[in-house]
Amino acid sequence: MRGSSKLQNDAQIVDDTAKVYNIVDKKVITLENNEASKQGLKNELEEEGYFDELTDSELSTTKYDVIIKELVHDLYGIYRGIKDRLKTLVKIDLDEKKEELNFVKYAFEVLDNQEISDDNIVHLTDEAISIIYELSRKKIVENVTFTDIIEKSLYLNLFSIFDEFIGKYLKTTYLLKPELIENSEKEVKIADVFKHGSLESFLISVIEKEIENFRRKSYIEQFETLEKKLNMGLKKFKNWPIFVEICQRRNILMHCGGIVSEQYIKICKENKCSNIPEKDTILKIDRKYLEEAVLIIMEVAIKLTIVTWHKLFKDTSGKCEETLNELLFTFLIEEEYELATIIGEFAISLPNITNKEKEIIFIVNLCIAYKSLNETEKLKECINKVDWTPLSNEFKLARNILCDEIEKIDEDIIKIGTHGKYFGKHNYIKFPLFRFVINNEKFRKGFEEVFNINYEEFIKAVSYKIIDDQELKIEDEISDIEEEI
Repeated sequence: MRGSSKLQNDAQIVDDTAKVYNIVDKKVITLENNEASKQGLKNELEEEGYFDELTDSELSTTKYDVIIKELVHDLYGIYRGIKDRLKTLVKIDLDEKKEELNFVKYAFEVLDNQEISDDNIVHLTDEAISIIYELSRKKIVENVTFTDIIEKSLYLNLFSIFDEFIGKYLKTTYLLKPELIENSEKEVKIADVFKHGSLESFLISVIEKEIENFRRKSYIEQFETLEKKLNMGLKKFKNWPIFVEICQRRNILMHCGGIVSEQYIKICKENKCSNIPEKDTILKIDRKYLEEAVLIIMEVAIKLTIVTWHKLFKDTSGKCEETLNELLFTFLIEEEYELATIIGEFAISLPNITNKEKEIIFIVNLCIAYKSLNETEKLKECINKVDWTPLSNEFKLARNILCDEIEKIDEDIIKIGTHGKYFGKHNYIKFPLFRFVINNEKFRKGFEEVFNINYEEFIKAVSYKIIDDQELKIEDEISDIEEEI
């Protein structure tokens, strides 16, 4: 009976496999692109029940939303740490250097005052001997600061985060578009299929091997591979040369002690990088460079995710655009206007945006970034791309604020009333657009007339709520830190 059951299992696996794979001969199979289903292999497998064990998020393009927001969260955490905490470390290193200088001056005085005997022999005191040992020790660790170590460690960690992101991005893409694996032109022995209990399990193993092989390539090769698989120009953006240099510097820091190699120079020249250093130059990481590296890697990951999602999965492109706008809005809230500009310009360049309203939202948010950076010409050019006449009162209010035409801002707010689609009571406080007019008397007058509440009192009430929430959160964080200590 056991032998019969085994044969039945094998027969079922072969039958399942035949539905999805083209059996070339008894030993080798290759993945077949099933044209019968509009959504490809995924829908066919779902109908057969092969993906029962996978979560909905893994089978949905919303997984892209999750993985890109995870990456932004992790990288932005590092970015804020660099801006807020590294200054403290630098100050500590500076204080230590000052202490060392004082010690060296003191050492000179002590050694210079050692007694010399009649026969010209210097008799060192215990203090002098201790100083000599201390000077020798300091010589060994010369030029190494804690800030240097942290900056390098954070820099290398950026690529660990990016590699993790790439793995999740590929898994999501292959699960949703298994036919992309066929483009690898790799063959699989049918015996390998038999080792798995289901077609689902086998497909996951194939995907994991694809990801493993992909990770062995350089970052440039990875993007070239994706360009071929997805038929997209993924390297055609302004900051690609900077991304290449960042990746190449990572390589020489990991393997060459930061010493510029011929390969570094060759690859940087091929990708039109600027300010390429000479061979044997020692490159290091400072705070400014580290900040730029974080933002560039974040930009690359966001653009890769959005371009893939928007082009390959047009039925969910609306959700893709919402995710992109949420990221753009977050950068405006955090006052990271340079990054918001990069993402905003990318957003309005997307082909076939699902509707005009979403395009206008991208434009308004991009213009907020331009205005915050005093990019007057870019702001004017962006505003003039739109015919604002037929648009809603909310969009007209946004346009008037961006153009500093706020003489009748109270009337504009009254026209919108209490049931605006985008501008509700709390939005007039939280939305970055209103930072430009928050102290304007007519703005406050319009708000108070519409919502029948004193503006300052409302701000205080909202602020108290935020303080209460933050207090609880910070107390929990303090408890977690105290447990670690």
